[in-house]
Amino acid sequence: MGKILFVATHFPPAIGGTPTLYFNICKNIDPKKIIVLTCKFKGWEAFDQNQRFKIYRLNNFLVVDLSIFKEVKYISQLIKKEGIDKIIFGHINFCLTALILRFLFNKDYYLYIHGDEITRNFGGKYYQFFKWKSLKYAKGIVVISDYAKNLVKKYNSNIKIIYNAVDAKEFMPKPKEKTLVYKHNLENEKILLTISRLENRKGHDMVIKCIKEIIKEEPNIKYLIGGTGEEEPALKSLVLKLKLEEHVEFLGEISPELLVDYYNLCDIFVMPNRELEDGNTEGFGIVFLEANACGKPVIGGKTGGVSSAIKDGYNGFLVDGNSVQEISNAILRLLKNDSLRNRIGENGLSWVKNFTYEKLVGELLVFLNVN
Repeated sequence: MGKILFVATHFPPAIGGTPTLYFNICKNIDPKKIIVLTCKFKGWEAFDQNQRFKIYRLNNFLVVDLSIFKEVKYISQLIKKEGIDKIIFGHINFCLTALILRFLFNKDYYLYIHGDEITRNFGGKYYQFFKWKSLKYAKGIVVISDYAKNLVKKYNSNIKIIYNAVDAKEFMPKPKEKTLVYKHNLENEKILLTISRLENRKGHDMVIKCIKEIIKEEPNIKYLIGGTGEEEPALKSLVLKLKLEEHVEFLGEISPELLVDYYNLCDIFVMPNRELEDGNTEGFGIVFLEANACGKPVIGGKTGGVSSAIKDGYNGFLVDGNSVQEISNAILRLLKNDSLRNRIGENGLSWVKNFTYEKLVGELLVFLNVN
């Protein structure tokens, strides 16, 4: 039988939820059946040498204009070389490439949709035109949430919801790593944690504002922020303005090897995401599953696809990401009630059993009609 070509803008060693998702999908497919095409990131050569499946890399992917034919030519040659008969594009930015392959080379394709790429316009009226057409002419569309399905169902009828997953062999409850407790002065502290890129939609600023109110009732609290991004200067300025230096610490980029240890440090994982004016929103939130897999209760925003990751009141709470009061209330509710916090955390361990990569990949292969 033929092989699957997975085309992704971001793939490890790039860090983030989407690269993690795509990597885990590919490594759980028979390595003889999967080929990846992606970009070059720092450390890619060493990374690729350790993988069982083939990875091809370009310096970058082209913009949506006629120069895209170079990209199409490369992909068409790769299809012939590797005997590929299924193509999955991991981002809607490949819309023009997908359409050219479909109409000039008679190559069907599938799209993997997260949500914000549909609500946002990444560039001009021509981009928008090709985006809608690529949804219409896709052989099938995989969406990661009920929210994403509602965004695309008017363009295509062959849609499959396949929720994101977490590797429970990697993320699991562990005792707090003492070296990290000492490093960050966390003895006798209640700990809030966010791990994500420092982007406006994630809601770090709202948690910082909440800390100002929460310390009036829970003075022994520390908020750890893991990740980097464009919002870092503004967030650090906010901490200084509110005089919260003793309560908020920026961890920078956390290495994959230490992620599980940092999840297990916290009492509550909080990321009160919100939808921005340009449509930027959270597609699902793999971090919520990762925290749940470590037995931690989670707090997330009501917008985007997060309601597919958090069952409100069961494995965590959904809040208005623009409401300091609502976020503060949810945090304090968990901080003040040990039995509730433990119960929600235990529910999280049960919840993530529904989100395995074995299940995800199995459903994907059935949808692709791959034996």
